[in-house]
Amino acid sequence: MTLELIDIAERPSDRIDYRIPGQRKPGWRQLPIFEGTVRGLPDTIGSLVITSDLQGRGTAVRGPHETHEAPLLGHLLAAHLESWAESGRLREPYVVIHAGDLWSDPEQRRMGGIGDVTEVWLAFARRAAWVVGVLGNHDLVDAHALHLAGATLLDGRTVERMGLRVGGVSGIIGPVHKPNRRDPAQFARTLTSVLRQPLDVAVTHQGPRLFEGHDKGDDVVNDVYADAMGVGIAVCGHCQWPEVAVREGRTMFLNVDARCIVLTESRERESMCTSPG
Repeated sequence: MTLELIDIAERPSDRIDYRIPGQRKPGWRQLPIFEGTVRGLPDTIGSLVITSDLQGRGTAVRGPHETHEAPLLGHLLAAHLESWAESGRLREPYVVIHAGDLWSDPEQRRMGGIGDVTEVWLAFARRAAWVVGVLGNHDLVDAHALHLAGATLLDGRTVERMGLRVGGVSGIIGPVHKPNRRDPAQFARTLTSVLRQPLDVAVTHQGPRLFEGHDKGDDVVNDVYADAMGVGIAVCGHCQWPEVAVREGRTMFLNVDARCIVLTESRERESMCTSPG
């Protein structure tokens, strides 16, 4: 049974304060956490946590003799999810799926740049049953360290674990001389190969163009998904849409740019499975 999105709350149930870079001084934003339900989540998984574009930092820790670098927003989210799990608000075991861009300038002077986000992956991996995802155009990682931690980096492949089938493509469409970029034809071929088999979740940093405006997606992604069969939920980031969930043709897209979504099994299905007789 392919994973199917049932609903997502219109309003976030929680938020995390974080700083974003600015030319003169950092600004403040809030990462919204939305809750929703799905049908078809394997019994081995309590919750799915889906997020991307955590491009911010917390507050630096100042000691008597030194100042420690402000933690990346991904570290704040990993710790926040741990508190949710301890309180029973997050059903365990949980799986973290992210669609890239976990880096933010430590000096908080400008957006963008590129940096090592291995420690953010590992922070999630220490708490979650499984961490799987793709790189954005601002991310670098130590792939060997991720492998040792049991995390799964996707780039043109699919993996099944805990009964969940996930496939993905890292990076975006763009000039190939820059990190984590592919030309349109190469991106299309790679994503097509991933979508040849049924998936519960397909993950890309680059999303389709479903809204007008600057950098709202790429038509190449639209074309590939139009020919795809058997995708439960397609996750993307890179640019934020006005809507969290959008159905286009046969595919339900979740846009998690600077958002976190926590999905659990529909109570309706749970009651049917546990009812006597």
